[in-house]
Amino acid sequence: MSVVMTFRVSDELASDIDVLAKAQRRSRSDVGSRALEEWLRMEQFPGIEFRTAAGLRIACLKLRMPVHEVIRVAKSYTFDVHLTAEHCALTPELVQAAIQYYERFRTEIDMLIPEGDAALAVLQRFFPDVCDTILPSR
Repeated sequence: MSVVMTFRVSDELASDIDVLAKAQRRSRSDVGSRALEEWLRMEQFPGIEFRTAAGLRIACLKLRMPVHEVIRVAKSYTFDVHLTAEHCALTPELVQAAIQYYERFRTEIDMLIPEGDAALAVLQRFFPDVCDTILPSR
C-alpha cells in the first residue's frame, strides 16, 4: 500500500527530477519516492550512502565498500566488529553501522551476497583491482 503525499520543490529541483526520471524511464513519483527513502535511510544510518552499480542502487559505507561486502566478511567472523574492521581496513564504527543497517534491511543485503566463488567474481566486477582474499571458514 502507498500513501499520496504532496511536497513543494523548486522549479530547478523539479526539472532535475524530470531529467533523471526520463533517463531512467521511471515516473517522477518513483524517482522522488526513492530519493526520499534513501535520504531517510541515510539519516537513520549516518555511515551509509547509496551508489549505482550495474544499474542497481546499493547501500555502501560512506566513501568505502558496499555494505553487503562488509556483511559477507562479518559473517565469516561471526559478526566480530573488530576482526571485520581489521580485515576490511575500516573503523569499528563503520563496521557497526553496516551491521545495524543489515539488521534493518537483512533481506535486501542477503540478496546481494553471492555464495562461494561467485562472491569474488561479483566483487571484481564492481572493483576490478580487488584480489582474492581467503576468509576464515564460517
